[in-house]
Amino acid sequence: MAYDILKQLADSPRLPAELRAALGISSVNFFTARYLTPLAKSGYIAVAGGEKNRYLPGKQYRILRKGKAVARA
Repeated sequence: MAYDILKQLADSPRLPAELRAALGISSVNFFTARYLTPLAKSGYIAVAGGEKNRYLPGKQYRILRKGKAVARA
């Protein structure tokens, strides 16, 4: 599932709701705790716009270099 998230982000930054819909996951808390937070802490993805946008409701996630390497594999 993490690979699928990286593939989704390879094209452009996306909202968490867009990612959940594409992957068929309805629970916001589960998706964030299970996928977004670990991927961000591991350096695969980040909030687009940096730390200042971290707490905004409309934040988007973007893929980082480390994530692009995995998505291409």
